[in-house]
Amino acid sequence: MSPAESPAPAHGLARRLRRLPGLLAGALTLVLFQLAGDGLARLMGWPIPGAVIGMVLLWIALCLFGRVPQGLDVAASFLLAHLLLPLIPSVAAITHYRGVLAGHAMAIVLICGVGVLASVVAGIAAYRMAGGMKS
Repeated sequence: MSPAESPAPAHGLARRLRRLPGLLAGALTLVLFQLAGDGLARLMGWPIPGAVIGMVLLWIALCLFGRVPQGLDVAASFLLAHLLLPLIPSVAAITHYRGVLAGHAMAIVLICGVGVLASVVAGIAAYRMAGGMKS
């Protein structure tokens, strides 16, 4: 077999396997911060999702650490690269049920409009209840 006919080297696979421990460590870090946020939310009785609290804790830890560890960067990059995958079934359903959705277009637009309006009103009310912006 000539060099031109030889199979491609497995350098890509080897490089990916070398990154696997960092990916696992980064994923474990993300899960642990989410679990810490969940635990803190339950312990304190806060009406904030634990995942949001975990994200804030992770942000604080990264600010204190001064940089993003390589494993966490690999895990976050992997997750961000595949972020749109959960939306594919929804988009496929929209194209598949186009006729049904078209028959209810006014109701869908009305519901979305009422939802946006309710969100704005709730946001204004929460802002006023919190005392507005403090200077």
